[in-house]
Amino acid sequence: MVPEIEAVAKKEMNLNACSCLGFICTITAAGALDRILQMFRVKYPNVREVAQQAFESIADKMSLTSYELRDRVMPDLGFENLFKKVEINKIEYTQKISPDLKFTYYNGDGKEVKTLKMNEAEKKKNKEENALLKEAVKQFGINLEYYLVVQRSWSSPDWREFFLKNPIANAYSQNFIWVHVSENQDAQRFYVVENKILDANDRKFELGVKSKVHLLHPLSLDTSEGNLWSSKLKERKIEPPLDQLDRGTYAVLPEEKNETISYQFQNKEMIGITFKNRAEKYGWRRGSVVDAGEVSSYRKLFPNENVEVFLMLENLNVQNYNMDERIAFKEFFFVKQGSITTGSYVYDEPKNEKDHRLISFGNLDPIVYSETLYDLHRILQSKNEE
Repeated sequence: MVPEIEAVAKKEMNLNACSCLGFICTITAAGALDRILQMFRVKYPNVREVAQQAFESIADKMSLTSYELRDRVMPDLGFENLFKKVEINKIEYTQKISPDLKFTYYNGDGKEVKTLKMNEAEKKKNKEENALLKEAVKQFGINLEYYLVVQRSWSSPDWREFFLKNPIANAYSQNFIWVHVSENQDAQRFYVVENKILDANDRKFELGVKSKVHLLHPLSLDTSEGNLWSSKLKERKIEPPLDQLDRGTYAVLPEEKNETISYQFQNKEMIGITFKNRAEKYGWRRGSVVDAGEVSSYRKLFPNENVEVFLMLENLNVQNYNMDERIAFKEFFFVKQGSITTGSYVYDEPKNEKDHRLISFGNLDPIVYSETLYDLHRILQSKNEE
């Protein structure tokens, strides 16, 4: 039943189909909704919103957060203990997923085999498996960058269960530096090699039972420590699939700490449809639609901090009448989640710096400010810089 409902939701942009999946309280239904959410990340926000509500409904019924449910729906591709035995051309191989997020094969002597001889049926099956892996890798990469931005944390048992047992999560985990936060709030960095956890000196590292784990954000590193971990990844010939240590960071200047509205991107222009695609890819959502169908703003939520950032816009229409039409950035500002109402013909954004809802830049979590500027710079970048 679930595959049929998922197909209707995707093909017809059917809101009722998304809602129906929310009433089927299973991991299978949650997985279908997760795929729908990924498919409509950019287009058809009405479908995305209903699918998100249905996904959260299943999470609530299972007594999970939406984060935890997303971990549960990650496919394991039939792997156990991070590998799977497969027979190809009557020869048994051990199949794994490498840190570069591709299947690898090893013979009985443990030697990697680069080229496999397959018959037509095996080629077809291999192509299907690669397509499944590629899609899962793409979806989890989007989620993982979001987790880096919002600094999602896992309890150490949950982190171990997910990142040391799920083959896709494990392959991803080997590309990054992680932070272990003890009960006493002591923070230590570590990295992963297959199912081993190691510290900066390559010694075995033990996770505390009651500790938390999150992805390292580069703002928390000084230059020497950043160089140490960058060298560590280079030694292992790791090329992370998304920016972590090399991520652009931006700090609030001393003279900006009391400011509540920034005009530093004022009058920056770009093509409207390009803005929509890039902004929504990075988690920004449409604000109010006002006179003549103009979109007044785009916004992004940082749920861990309960903060929203708004970017005011000029000349962005809700419909793409002219694919080459240019839009202009105006000011941006930060408020507590939900303090600004958005909708059709709703004009609730602050009119000046004295609005009590505004948060001064000096009172923001540094990561929230940094990631906002990181987004705006990469949204504006030219095509050749992508």
